[in-house]
Amino acid sequence: MHDEIVKRIVTWSKNVKPGPVHIQLNPTDRCNLQCIFCWQRDSSRVSYENEISEKRYMELISEAYALHVKKITITGGGEPLCRPHTSLKIMKKIKEWGIRGSLITNGTLFTENIVKEIIHIRWDEVIISLDSSQKETHDYLRQSAGAYDKTIKAIKLFNAYKKKLNGDLPKLCIHIVLCNKNYQEIPELIEFAHNFGIQNVFLEPIVTVTVTTDIGESLKLNMEQEEELPHFIKKVLKICNVYHIENNLESFLKPDLIGKVNNMKEVIMKSSKFHKCYPDLFSVPCFEPWYNMIIRPNGRVGPCCMFDFSGEYCHNKSLKEIWFGEYFTKARESLLRKELPLYCSNCNPSQIVNNEKIRNELVKI
Repeated sequence: MHDEIVKRIVTWSKNVKPGPVHIQLNPTDRCNLQCIFCWQRDSSRVSYENEISEKRYMELISEAYALHVKKITITGGGEPLCRPHTSLKIMKKIKEWGIRGSLITNGTLFTENIVKEIIHIRWDEVIISLDSSQKETHDYLRQSAGAYDKTIKAIKLFNAYKKKLNGDLPKLCIHIVLCNKNYQEIPELIEFAHNFGIQNVFLEPIVTVTVTTDIGESLKLNMEQEEELPHFIKKVLKICNVYHIENNLESFLKPDLIGKVNNMKEVIMKSSKFHKCYPDLFSVPCFEPWYNMIIRPNGRVGPCCMFDFSGEYCHNKSLKEIWFGEYFTKARESLLRKELPLYCSNCNPSQIVNNEKIRNELVKI
């Protein structure tokens, strides 16, 4: 997908306007866990009203195909499998159109029937949240007794049925929220992942977006722990190389990406400063509005997972109208002027690294 993103941005630079490469669908904000770092701890912000209908989702996927979208990720918000019938119907429709599909889940709501169905439709990728190889640590961070056991059971189910049904898909990945409760355990978790046939490990430091509680703040690494982290990351990289596990761990050898969590605007602007000979589009602070689209459960559409309460709604507008409409156009114009919206302060470090990779490819061109 990375090559396709670069290709589309080059196309934009020639005043030709292609559609998005990637769309993220959030079928619901409902969730069965109470993760200690979750935005839903601001309960006043949570609403389960006006969820996009199954019928509209089927139309949206057709519209995505017409825009030449290459990948659709199903995530939350909340937990996608809290709306199981809808999420599975979306997944089947995505594969009917031949689009690559990824599911991000806490892994606690899989049944044998759901697992078999996902394997049957040849779904591409399942990313399961797992924050520790230790039951106590994982259940504490997820604030739910038994979450660890259910997640491990799901991974075992996938491995068992992939073997039984002779399937190589979906690719199994784990997502780890890095914090002061688990950073020393990461090498053990990678060994653990290998033993369970995990093919990709994705690490993201805790980003707090709550305003009514600071419980997540207590989980951030302190200065001493930040200095200690590269030692564990280097150890983990060696393990990943031995087991051929894909990962994003090199990003965490850069101190800014940990130390400036929740204050990322400076890091973003610094990474985008290039010589003036490069075209304006190649040196924007962020490329997401040129290739990415997020659709929240209530139909509100924006360019990234952190976008605020602006945006347009897809209940009565097509994806094409929104992608080439006023909101996305203004977002792109602001970035061309090197202006960042406030929500960029909470940007995920992995996205900053991704922007750097895109920019490096563009500079080669």
